[in-house]
Amino acid sequence: MKYNNQEDFPDSIKYQCPPKEAKQFQGKIYRFSKKVNNKTDSKDWISDSKIKHAYNKWRSANNYELMCQSSGYSCFLSEKQAKTAFIKMAKNNKAIKKKFKSFYYVAVNKADGVLLDTTNYKKKYKHFTFWMSSKSDIATQHFQVTKLQA
Repeated sequence: MKYNNQEDFPDSIKYQCPPKEAKQFQGKIYRFSKKVNNKTDSKDWISDSKIKHAYNKWRSANNYELMCQSSGYSCFLSEKQAKTAFIKMAKNNKAIKKKFKSFYYVAVNKADGVLLDTTNYKKKYKHFTFWMSSKSDIATQHFQVTKLQA
């Protein structure tokens, strides 16, 4: 399977991306959005690997795991997980509360990509990374957002 942002994957000899533990997934994924009372657009599907200052830092440190994760999309598997993560993230980082105003969910099927639990257990909330297939059309669809409150 080919993936979105594959050009940002670390060297496959040094690190397999997505990791072999990532599995095809069918169900809903929940993501944060900068929108308020609107629908998502392609800007809601920009991966962290496109934020070059962060990505370059991980690349220069040979942090292949973060390089790989940043080429996927952060997500959660339930509304409760998304809200819990937002509250905990906003408490520790006020910029998160300013950046993200809402969340949305997307129904994905197995052909849309693969999912991996990438929870950092020090942070006390669940987190997943979804690597979208380059053949998936979910990033071109528009989804209604729901306002977040921290």
